Amino acid sequence: MGDFDTEFGPIKRCNAAAHPNNIIKSGLEEEDQNHKLKKIKLITKEMHVAQRADDELTSAQKSILHRLPLQVAPKTSGQATSMCDTAAADPEAFEEFKAVLLRKLNNRLPPGESGLPEFVRPASSEVERILVQSVIQKESHSAILVSPRSWYKTSIINHHLAQLRSQHDQQFVTVRLNGLIHTENAAINSIATQLENELRRVRKDVPSTEFQLSQGSLTEVFENILKLLNTVAVQMGRSSSVLPRAAKLTVIFIFDEIDQFAGPIRQTLLYNLFDMVEHARVPVCILGCTTKLNILEFLEKRVKSRFSQRLIFVPQITTYQSFCREVIRILSLGKPGPYAQAWDTQVKLALEDERSDLGCMVKGNYETFRDLAPLKNAFLAMVGVADCFDTLLRSLANCNTPKLYNKLQLANSLVNRVRALGELELVILISASRVALKNEENVNFNLMYEEYSKLVKGLNARVPASSSLSDTGISMEHAVRIWNKKDIKSIWETLIELELLVERGVIAIRQSAQAAFQATNHYSANSVMPYDLKMFQVPITLHELRRVVSKSSMFYSWTQL
Repeated sequence: MGDFDTEFGPIKRCNAAAHPNNIIKSGLEEEDQNHKLKKIKLITKEMHVAQRADDELTSAQKSILHRLPLQVAPKTSGQATSMCDTAAADPEAFEEFKAVLLRKLNNRLPPGESGLPEFVRPASSEVERILVQSVIQKESHSAILVSPRSWYKTSIINHHLAQLRSQHDQQFVTVRLNGLIHTENAAINSIATQLENELRRVRKDVPSTEFQLSQGSLTEVFENILKLLNTVAVQMGRSSSVLPRAAKLTVIFIFDEIDQFAGPIRQTLLYNLFDMVEHARVPVCILGCTTKLNILEFLEKRVKSRFSQRLIFVPQITTYQSFCREVIRILSLGKPGPYAQAWDTQVKLALEDERSDLGCMVKGNYETFRDLAPLKNAFLAMVGVADCFDTLLRSLANCNTPKLYNKLQLANSLVNRVRALGELELVILISASRVALKNEENVNFNLMYEEYSKLVKGLNARVPASSSLSDTGISMEHAVRIWNKKDIKSIWETLIELELLVERGVIAIRQSAQAAFQATNHYSANSVMPYDLKMFQVPITLHELRRVVSKSSMFYSWTQL
């Protein structure tokens, strides 16, 4: 306290009243201080925002600018700095740039402006050769493309078809089918409808009544299709019975999820189509897409004998550098213009720095999923919400929108769905996972209920059977209740709706045709299978459940056999 009084004593003992204005006035009257203040050259806010070119700034101004805490390093080109002002002055140019970028992310650009990645070039060359031979040389071919889901199978086919359509639009028609949408009956009607529409497009001068395909069996429909194609081949003005090769019309069938048509029931659609490739007088090309590596094992002998046995495997990305190059190709426009050039530069710089937010997100995707589809969807959300170019550049730098998108996607994952389950729902799921592990991934309602009853009885046997009588005469028991089948059935249906139980045959790749037959429920298509005997699979394993269930839970010990 002595030192404190010595230093601040005069201030504490001052009795004279001092007005603040007098203190400021007396301070400014000092000549030395006033002289120093006049020598300081101030830089206004307008000068700081405008960021004049380096040659217009003096050396003193440059040194002061670089010491400012909010100073942005001046750009040598001046493009990226003035982009926000340009966007505000010309919003139409930014909207045009944004529309082109969204079309690029959605693969909606014309064939000349869009391209395919380098790593799919071998598969792309093979598909191009098949299509050229079918359309120009009028040959019949069949092939199946195999790759993981959302891995350029359909994009390769669409790219080369668009190139051929620009020069040979009147030489071929396309029919598209999807195994997840069409059954065999629906596929027949879709083939007839698409052929009618395509033939009307090719031959506009022929009455539409000639293109009507009568309803009937599968064989009758194909006979009518062949007759119709042979008659339309006279479109070049030739009426002779023997048509030259150039007068024929090529029919291209494109199958997405072709393995869905290769079920154990007859495979009549594929048989007729492949037989058309072998014996039809018109050139027919069949291109299928699937994710099954053993697709040939699904085909019947008669179908396999008519198939060309040509499988085209689309390569995958093997290095991180190739993955980054593909991300740059997806995001870059490669077109002239201030927005496009500045955008391409920022994308390249952000990916070259692995410590940037964009680099970390791309690196995490490569190390885990190695899937470009989530990245493209996240970039679509980022570009869609941007209202000016400056906002878009900030979103690219901090990746807040892509991170939020990925967070929302992960919130719908299996793990989060498991964490949202109630206790009884979790017990039923654990019981189903235990049965699936014991029974080669197969589980039905009866097997699950038997396992559930056994687990609960074992738990009750370990709990001390201490029942006490209270004052009211009510018995208090600590045993866990075993619910009846009627109550458990609603929980079983809830797990199916949440896709925590899926129909057998949806998961994994089967080793043989017999295993594929046993792994499906097609054999019960013509009969009604009892609810408690229908087979399912559990997409989350017992080991994964052990990592999700809390260790403090009384059901944690059930997560291991």
